[in-house]
Amino acid sequence: MQHSVVGTRENLDKVRDFFRRKHVNDRWDLFSDNVLIRHPFGGRVSSRSVWYGKHEVGLLERMIQHEFRSITYHDLDIHECSDGANFWVLARTREDSISSNGKPYYQRFVHHFTFEEGLIARWDEYFDALALRSLRTGEKPVEFGNLRELRPEVETASVGSEESREENLSVVRQFLDGDPYHPDTRLPHWAPDAIKELAWTPPSWPVTSSFSGEELLGETRNGSAVFGKCIHRDVELYPTLDPCVFFATSRMDNAATFRGELYPQSFVLVLRVERGKVKILREYFDTALIERWGPTLD
Repeated sequence: MQHSVVGTRENLDKVRDFFRRKHVNDRWDLFSDNVLIRHPFGGRVSSRSVWYGKHEVGLLERMIQHEFRSITYHDLDIHECSDGANFWVLARTREDSISSNGKPYYQRFVHHFTFEEGLIARWDEYFDALALRSLRTGEKPVEFGNLRELRPEVETASVGSEESREENLSVVRQFLDGDPYHPDTRLPHWAPDAIKELAWTPPSWPVTSSFSGEELLGETRNGSAVFGKCIHRDVELYPTLDPCVFFATSRMDNAATFRGELYPQSFVLVLRVERGKVKILREYFDTALIERWGPTLD
């Protein structure tokens, strides 16, 4: 299923065109001369995760061709931000994406594009680092659970409402302010039917991919026993044309710990707000970082 909300037509068309083209080199004319390309969660599994300038696009293409015979994106979910310059795209691969060793590449992606003067000035591609590593090592492929729809099947007349967007943005700010594992921080802001989704989960962890209802209270209590000072810093919020849906990036506080050790984690967060409460929180994070602590939360 492909979603989009009508907005800045030229930039939106270029985002769609980006995914129609098969290779990075084929997208040459979509990039600005000083484009910045990053794989923020790839640093622990790849030799390089940052490319700067249009002249380095070819280096990225060679790296991809060395590792993959083909990569095809499916189930594009395009979210245009209210500024018309930022776009978030959720996508995944299926069995027709093949690595150089002939194995199918199962992956779930988050793409963030920033446009300047009609060209892509920045492209951040987030992916599950352990899914890529398992492909290289021959381990069992990472299994991804189903995720909730962030938007209703039929867009409502509220789309584009600046007033409702600002009200919901205030809810998001309050929700992300403070320690998420302190019961007074988030529990008052959850909707009665809220759900928290972990889009990527290390395969060795006995953690469900989602929590809802009473599970959210238990998840908060369990988290408080192993996480310390896990406060989101450098939070960047991206309201979308749908006034209920928000994207955010953040990092953990420098003093954050997991099981007594420093925990320098980063996140992409996706939130849906309804009636002044958070109905969906989806987290994407560096699985290669968190996996090092082993198979249990105890």
